[in-house]
Amino acid sequence: MPTTLLTLAEELAPYVVAIISVLGVVFTAYHERASQLKAAYFQKMSDAYEQYFDALVRYVYNDPPTGGTSLVVATHTAALYASAEISHHLQLLTKMALSYRQSGTPDIHELTGYLADFSARLHRDVAYSASQQGRHRGS
Repeated sequence: MPTTLLTLAEELAPYVVAIISVLGVVFTAYHERASQLKAAYFQKMSDAYEQYFDALVRYVYNDPPTGGTSLVVATHTAALYASAEISHHLQLLTKMALSYRQSGTPDIHELTGYLADFSARLHRDVAYSASQQGRHRGS
């Protein structure tokens, strides 16, 4: 009887190893694809934030102001990738910038102060997103 089990084990061993290898390849491919998608998403998010700040600076600091439409479009694009908190602050900052330029208010301190606070929030949000990039759902 022991030789029969040993013989059976020897016959099945290559098949068991092959099945485990196939499962390992499938598992690795799935997680690699998930990592690539997360990296692409993170890159698009970073690009959207960069475009937002570029549009904001052009609108606020150019005289006469240019790019109001670009600022609004950049706000909505960045909001697509932002957390709910960051999306709210993006919209608030954009409203402040639009109001600032439309009113002709020479005092930019309130806008600058809010921008500094927003930059800190955004930095934390991006750092958190980057730390989550390599993690898989359920980890």
